[in-house]
Amino acid sequence: MRRFFLEKTAFEGETVVLTGDEARHVFTVLRMRPGDEVLLINGEGVECVARIGSASNEAVSLSILESRICSADPFVCVTLFQCLPKQGKMEVIIQKCVELGVFAIVPTVSKRCVVKPEGMDKKLVRWNKVSQEAAKQCGRANVPKVTEALYLDKADFSGYDTVMAAYENESERTLKSALRSLQGSKNIAI
Repeated sequence: MRRFFLEKTAFEGETVVLTGDEARHVFTVLRMRPGDEVLLINGEGVECVARIGSASNEAVSLSILESRICSADPFVCVTLFQCLPKQGKMEVIIQKCVELGVFAIVPTVSKRCVVKPEGMDKKLVRWNKVSQEAAKQCGRANVPKVTEALYLDKADFSGYDTVMAAYENESERTLKSALRSLQGSKNIAI
């Protein structure tokens, strides 16, 4: 079943109307017609089965048949603090981490980062779009947010049950064994 992300405010009532690019995508690209069913996702864990009532290039009207909590989302919230890599590698990192179940991604600047966070507004919009597409691809109902970049020395880790940092010279403890030892942690920063 095709999946579409909508703003939470679009779910008020029994009908939803898709407009703009989403309507064109449903009608022209996917060639969906009245009677076809889709999944609508609010980006916060709720998915709705909906049936197309009317469709055109400008607007697609859908009737909500059923709402439910998505079971595909992880029950542990993992926030990745990712130092900014060179070139276009951040998009791949975001895509793969969302597919693996990361809850949020915080672009981070450390003292050895070459890339600086100034003027990243367009990149942030793009990164959140990559996150949404990856969530769509792997069947998640929550879209992990990519936040504004922050400096590592200004990061606040007080709201996390566990904070983990990778160390390249670690020779005894693997990531797998470290994660297995986190019984009961629900909010983890890596």
